[in-house]
Amino acid sequence: MRDYRYDEANTFSATIMKKPNDIPNHPRILCWRGKVLIYIGADVVGKKHLTQALNFDPDLKECQKLIKLVKKGTTMKE
Repeated sequence: MRDYRYDEANTFSATIMKKPNDIPNHPRILCWRGKVLIYIGADVVGKKHLTQALNFDPDLKECQKLIKLVKKGTTMKE
């Protein structure tokens, strides 16, 4: 089994989101942060970041795919 470092990625992405410049509003950073949050189990907050990224860039394919996967996973859980 691979040793993924989700906790480290979560800490690093949280640090980036606290920066005072335009980096926290960059769509790819928001998408990456959302992906990290989904991987650690915070689906609701991760989806919120993904939708915020799509508000900035509606054509971001990676976010579109991730949102579809999260919706599919949520319906399968129910």
